[in-house]
Amino acid sequence: MPSRWQSADNKQGRARPVRFSVELANSTIARLEAGQRAAYEEYSDLVGAGLARELARIDLPLSLYTEWYWQIDLHNLFRFIQLRLDPTPSSRYASTREYSST
Repeated sequence: MPSRWQSADNKQGRARPVRFSVELANSTIARLEAGQRAAYEEYSDLVGAGLARELARIDLPLSLYTEWYWQIDLHNLFRFIQLRLDPTPSSRYASTREYSST
């Protein structure tokens, strides 16, 4: 990703909202999926060769074996959205605000 999109003071976010073209988004997704598939194929080959699963998964990306479970009640969901839609410029939730407005 070009460095001009990365925030100088926040290592987790972009400096400004960026709209990717459909082509760039699709090619990025395809590259990420190809990397995931290749890593899992290598893992499967190592396990198939007799290596312990615990050792074979050393090179697996964390995203391949991470699961998320969410549970939320309606009151807290609305509170979450209200906080993240806060229009004040000093709000720290710019990326979450963008997500919650969809």
